[in-house]
Amino acid sequence: MFNRKVLFLLYNYPPELGTAPKRNFQLSESLGEAFDQKFIITCYKSNRKQSGYIKEIKPFDYRSIVRKYSNSGYLSERLKKNVLSRVLIKLINTFPINLIFGEGGGIYLIESFYFASKFVKQHKITHVYSSYRPVSDHFVAYMLKRRFPHLCWIADFRDLPVEPHYQQQYLPNLHKNIYSYFFKKAKVALTVSSGLANELNLYNDNIEVVMNGIEDDYLFPKPVIVSSFNIVYTGSLFLEERNPNPLFIALNNLIKKGLVDSNLIKIVYAGKDGQSWNQLTSQWQLNEITINKDLISSEESRILQQEACINLLLTMASEKLQGILTGKYIEYLKAGSPILAIVKNQNDKFLENELQELKAGISVSDQDESILTIENFILEKFQNWTSSNKNEKSSLQNVIKIKYPADQILKSLNHYL
Repeated sequence: MFNRKVLFLLYNYPPELGTAPKRNFQLSESLGEAFDQKFIITCYKSNRKQSGYIKEIKPFDYRSIVRKYSNSGYLSERLKKNVLSRVLIKLINTFPINLIFGEGGGIYLIESFYFASKFVKQHKITHVYSSYRPVSDHFVAYMLKRRFPHLCWIADFRDLPVEPHYQQQYLPNLHKNIYSYFFKKAKVALTVSSGLANELNLYNDNIEVVMNGIEDDYLFPKPVIVSSFNIVYTGSLFLEERNPNPLFIALNNLIKKGLVDSNLIKIVYAGKDGQSWNQLTSQWQLNEITINKDLISSEESRILQQEACINLLLTMASEKLQGILTGKYIEYLKAGSPILAIVKNQNDKFLENELQELKAGISVSDQDESILTIENFILEKFQNWTSSNKNEKSSLQNVIKIKYPADQILKSLNHYL
């Protein structure tokens, strides 16, 4: 039998917070089952349990500097709006500066390549898996592929290397050409949604959509008694690319009409942008019913989502790009509570159809014509809650499991393994 061994290059890996480490963990676990041995190169974490197959590297990147002023290592949305910050952020995302000062940084990149090369030679590695972001993991995989042509390179993309919405780097068209040259060396490229898959065809001919899945033995939470009608958002605001204002307008309208009691409602936020969130809720005189949790653990976030009466999902779409289903979407499906998706610019038909099919909630745009739809959705869920004091859960849990299985990566990649 062929002795297959895989090396994972994963800057973002537990116990780090966020959806990126969760995806990397889940896919490395699922994909790792197909191999005789697996090895992981990741960044150093003081609270990580030591393991023989994990090699840690201490990175020096822009986050190392940010952590001197912020324990989280993240910039607040308020700081990101600063003109100088925007210039620096675009520079950090511009090739080749992103390899030197971006996530991981030059030291991480050099050491990763050194230890990865040792692993390939000593353990006879047959496959290498890298995940974006950061670009340094992909670049190390590219260099490994050049040095060891026998390697089967699997490149994962949670985000697009050149994003049409956010303008994350200077000279985007030049970057498309550069990245196309690199990523064509990969045997296959994975991504999280069909919307991203369409864009990734520029970089590789073999694209597989592998969403963050739900384990076969996962037990969906049941409705629970909650003391208030909780509307929960666990995530970031991404400058002006997420727009919760339609929710606040709809809530204000319902309160003024006397259709809902503000004393029974709580808006719960958890994430790195608490200050910006508080500013928004204050503008709509909703600060008294707002609870700001700031950054919390994955377990605390999961509990909030499960106890929510509505989970708020904020995203964006345009004619350039639709069908962006993030890891947050799967988290909300697993929580089972009704989802209110507000899409900046225009509604995302793919997301709208998904939520309708799964009876998991609604998706609307952030335009004025959506306000009444949001009001009706909130009012319906509020009235259901007042009659039982329990939150709702999706009635199609088995369908959700079948549609988003955690083991789909093995089925998608069987041809490449």
